[in-house]
Amino acid sequence: MTIAVQCQCGKRSRAKDDQAGKRVKCPDCGRAVIVPTMSSPQSVAVASQTEDPPKSTSKARYIVAAVGGLITLQGCIFKLIEPSLFATIAMVVGMVVVVAGLHVEIQAAIRQALSNLIACFKRASTIAIWSFGGVLALGCVLYSHWLDQAPITAANEAKAIVERAEQAKQQRIRDDANSKVAMLFGEATEALKTGDIETGRQKIEKALAVPHANAVANARNLYEQIQNATDPTRIHNALYEISDETFQQLKQDGTMPPQMIGKFMALNLRAKELVKADIERVAEARESRRKQIAWESKSRRLAELQELNFDGLVLLQDTVWHSRNSGEITGVVENRRGKKLRYAKITFNLYDASGSQVGNALAVVEGLESGDKWRFKALSFVTDFSTYKVSELTGN
Repeated sequence: MTIAVQCQCGKRSRAKDDQAGKRVKCPDCGRAVIVPTMSSPQSVAVASQTEDPPKSTSKARYIVAAVGGLITLQGCIFKLIEPSLFATIAMVVGMVVVVAGLHVEIQAAIRQALSNLIACFKRASTIAIWSFGGVLALGCVLYSHWLDQAPITAANEAKAIVERAEQAKQQRIRDDANSKVAMLFGEATEALKTGDIETGRQKIEKALAVPHANAVANARNLYEQIQNATDPTRIHNALYEISDETFQQLKQDGTMPPQMIGKFMALNLRAKELVKADIERVAEARESRRKQIAWESKSRRLAELQELNFDGLVLLQDTVWHSRNSGEITGVVENRRGKKLRYAKITFNLYDASGSQVGNALAVVEGLESGDKWRFKALSFVTDFSTYKVSELTGN
């Protein structure tokens, strides 16, 4: 026959009946448990709270705590070397093992939770311990997050420092380049004042070729002026564009136009020679252009007189004719609208000898293709009109 025994840690076991009233060791936590006698009103015995666990058990707990400490330390090292979720979990697990090894009550609470979760949560001390463990775990997670963000923040700050240093370096390079351009620009200007255009050109070309320089507007303008003053084609074109009055004055007394003096650098040197050599050829070209413009203007006026354009429908006036006492007007209309018209209509107002309107003449055509010509015949009941005038030419 056996007797039921229950330890304070919650472990249930059975003892032989000849051990009644004696102390036995709990097979789980090692506490001393008094086996109740058969005459005891309770069927389950509980270990005395004043009993301490054996020394061997205490040593085991210390060993467990030491192992937990090593796990925590290892997790911290991994966290510093390379932040990861594994390192965070190792730190949390290590701390839990440390707490479990140092406190027997925690061990009892854990075993009780595994065996009977509802009973465990009824114990206020167990809830407090689990709360403390949750706070520790939350602290570990927050600390881990801080460790993750710290290297990123440091890297961003280092990157910003490097970028600022690079910007300062590039600015120094540009300042040096701009200083060199300014020096070459001054040397080129001095050379041009003495009439040495070739040296001035070389200096400006060097200034424009300086790398990293961004203040080259003045140098580029000066180079353009030198090119104008030494290029026969540019001088020819400039002479070709000035007014007739200015050109005649230049041809008579050599007075340079103000617009050319401002545009052509060193005009009194090489440019004047080129102007003098080219002036007769430019005069012939200007006269030829004047005649061409006059002919084009005359042609446009004649075309306007010969054609009446009504939004792309053009009446060729030299084709319009009418015979007296016939009551009809004939002519040609051309479709220049770029599309086919479903219909086109032309209307003439008819006038007698006194200038009074006496009627209308009308002609209509259908399906007028783009570019086609329509030979119309506008008819009227009035036959004794003297003059006529187009009043409408439409199509759609």
